Amino acid sequence: MVAFARQRLQAGAPPFTAALEAGASRIRPVLMTAFAMIIGMIPMALGLGEGTEQNAPLGRAVIGGLLFATVSTLFFVPLVFAGIHSRLAKRRRHDGDDHENNGGYDGSDNGGGKIMALATTVATMAPARLHDDERRTRAGFCG
Repeated sequence: MVAFARQRLQAGAPPFTAALEAGASRIRPVLMTAFAMIIGMIPMALGLGEGTEQNAPLGRAVIGGLLFATVSTLFFVPLVFAGIHSRLAKRRRHDGDDHENNGGYDGSDNGGGKIMALATTVATMAPARLHDDERRTRAGFCG
């Protein structure tokens, strides 16, 4: 969902519109997957039959987790995405105004926003680039 919203942002859509379009485009596959899993877990959650009562709490927990994850995927993630990217857009506009009015110098040497953006990019991209062997080595598994 976030990947689609980012594509819409790059196409020039405002953050809120990009998040809404991402949610609307992904609602059917997310709901179909979640409901299929929930329906499959109902027999386990009911615990009907001998010896199945010990697995019933696990089934209920899985169903509850799926419900929470589905709601958060469809509502919470797009809202947070829109909020963060709206704030970043405002910050970029504000920083652009300061640089134009002050000749590019805003009176401080604080590059915290740029450093935070770089750290976020590195933190999200670096693990995806590591191979399995490198991950094992970093985690201390050399066997």
